[in-house]
Amino acid sequence: MNKHITKIGKTALVVTLMTTILTQGSSFINNVNAQTSQIADEFTSLSLLSSGDFEKTNSVWQTKEDYKNHIVSENGNRFGRLRKEVTDGFVLQYANVKPGRKYRLTADVRLTCNGDPSTLDGAFLTVKNSSYSTKKTVETNRGQIAEKKLQYTDGNWHKETLEFTANDQYDVSVGILKWTETNAVGRDTVVDIDNVTLVQIDNGAEYNYVWEDDFTGQELNQDIWGYELGRIRGNEQQHYTDSQDNVFIKDGNLVLKVTDRKTEDQYLNPTRQNPRTVKYDSGSVRTAGKKEFLYGRIEMKAKLPKGKGAFPAFWTLGADFNLDGDISSRQGYGWPACGEIDIMEMIGGTIRTDETNEENQSNKVVYATPHFYYANGDADKDGSYSPYALGRSIGMDDDFNDEYHIFGINWSEDRIEWYLDGEIYSTIEYDQSDARIRALQACFNKPQYIQMNLATGGNWAKNAGDHLADDNTEFVIDWVRYYQNDEQKASSDDYYSDSPVMKGIKNISMMEGETPDLTEGITVTNAGDKDYVVDYSIEDEYMYNNSGDYKTSGAFLRCEGVDDIENLKSLKPGVYNIYYTAYPKNAVFSGKVTPTHKINRQVATLMVFNKDDLSAMNLYGKKGMTAFKNSRLSDVELPKGYQWADESLTVNEGKTYSAKYAKESGRSSIEISITFEEILTDSQVAPRLKEAKELLSQTNVYTAHSIANLNKAITEAQAILDSKYPTQSEVNKATQLINSAIMNLKKVN
Repeated sequence: MNKHITKIGKTALVVTLMTTILTQGSSFINNVNAQTSQIADEFTSLSLLSSGDFEKTNSVWQTKEDYKNHIVSENGNRFGRLRKEVTDGFVLQYANVKPGRKYRLTADVRLTCNGDPSTLDGAFLTVKNSSYSTKKTVETNRGQIAEKKLQYTDGNWHKETLEFTANDQYDVSVGILKWTETNAVGRDTVVDIDNVTLVQIDNGAEYNYVWEDDFTGQELNQDIWGYELGRIRGNEQQHYTDSQDNVFIKDGNLVLKVTDRKTEDQYLNPTRQNPRTVKYDSGSVRTAGKKEFLYGRIEMKAKLPKGKGAFPAFWTLGADFNLDGDISSRQGYGWPACGEIDIMEMIGGTIRTDETNEENQSNKVVYATPHFYYANGDADKDGSYSPYALGRSIGMDDDFNDEYHIFGINWSEDRIEWYLDGEIYSTIEYDQSDARIRALQACFNKPQYIQMNLATGGNWAKNAGDHLADDNTEFVIDWVRYYQNDEQKASSDDYYSDSPVMKGIKNISMMEGETPDLTEGITVTNAGDKDYVVDYSIEDEYMYNNSGDYKTSGAFLRCEGVDDIENLKSLKPGVYNIYYTAYPKNAVFSGKVTPTHKINRQVATLMVFNKDDLSAMNLYGKKGMTAFKNSRLSDVELPKGYQWADESLTVNEGKTYSAKYAKESGRSSIEISITFEEILTDSQVAPRLKEAKELLSQTNVYTAHSIANLNKAITEAQAILDSKYPTQSEVNKATQLINSAIMNLKKVN
């Protein structure tokens, strides 16, 4: 049975899930087709059960050792079964619930009965207490929470429902159960189950739309997304670029695509063991410094790539991360202290007969993993590797490239749930008695940013195949969305209630070789009695070029803050990211440490102008670009690489004007804002200049010497008016020059 997502259009409305309270009941299902699950673009409630349709390949449905083969297939549809020879058995799945919350268990059930059905006894839809374990095993001897006795009707599928309130246990087992040792009819009855869901139905299940990017624009929205560039991590075999060959918008999707890297630009990874060749270009985008998230449902609808070593990921990292060195280590945490939530990763398998898969390479399995710092463990591995693995995987019979799927997390202050197509398949509940879980909580109960990338190969992903570019390997992302319920919003609001907030962040400009105070006018509020400082890191993402190896091609930290005067002075003309961070004075971030500090980070654009393009007296800082009131932007010249977004606009007082900075590499241009330092008035000089030019022809009236002086004044005044960015005082000087020359005209005797 092909279970897929139907693409029905895009919405950006405030969505609240409304629930209807039902009694324990059943509804008739006419045929097997009614069991087909189609997951669409609308907001859906989350089922706490994975593979409720029995189509996934992970073994989440459990039964007694004595009764195997509890999943069967009929007409291409898989479902769970308790066979007629079973007298004491179950098909159950472990689920993590919250004490005191209301839930609804729904399942399609079919009973095939031999004998008198009126005497049937011992078949149940059940909810039982279980016990928490890392293996998520079910237990049937820990007490009943709720059950519904199943009755034979007509041998067809029927929808059964069972509602309950969770007790003080966090863990339940749900499904079907047979206890028919003393009932002959029950012993000979076959009980089938399919399309099982377990959803929360109280107000905790109501989510409000917060944000989305549905990628319907012409270009990637760079107010939200930035580019990760160059060689980054993991002995991988791709070089991230900002080229539209690798990152582009097409048909309402964001596409990250693998292309061959030029032979002369390929290089060997600088790792000690088994270094792999970087032979591909690809794309990676993130919201670092631009948009952060704290608690809620974060989900992506995407079609994953396929091919040996294709390695797509949808993940979050701490908003306090130092971006692998793009931000000074004095201004943010390193990895894994920042925390990393891998919402989805996949290691693609080969689609060619001349290649062989290695270890976990497969187009049918995705992974969900937390990474965090724990002082008493392996800091690089906690959360992902045995014997304490908190990560999970889930598989399907079909490739994840065949259809779009929805990958997400439901992230709360006390737990993280990972889901695929609306079904939760992994849950981490924060057990406060576990020091390791408390360490995890320290890394994840703080803001994170989103990242999406398409890697190729690596230490975990193994060797990338040789044909990924030829095979059009693409990670196609339809949309990314963010929702919160009231509890998650309250937790987020509580966190931010005493978190620092920077004000006064704006795009800023300077001239090459100068050392202005780039923190001037920036203040920190909401810091309470804590002493916060503001510093910055300047990174050259926009200056990226895709030539050479990792040493010359990438995004690099160019200035580490207010004390790094020499590097600030050495910045080359162009456009930079300037990451501002507010953090507690004397805070320590470097090394492997437990995160404790609340910070605020925002990124702005720094424009460095060539000293030959702008004169010193018209430099941003004390004096900046000027323009005449009521003139057109087309009359105001910008430095090389910049252009006005709309040259037809008229210059008026107090306005900010949009411009674009475009690279020759083909990357989408970035939009910047320019505010004129001074709006000039030339109401006096213009008519006087016109008058003076007319007087030049009256050589029979005025002496040659005074006409020559007037001509000189006109030339000097015109030069002032024609200069790139004159000041009002200079315009006034031009007026005075003309007035003085006219007044000093002498008539011929």
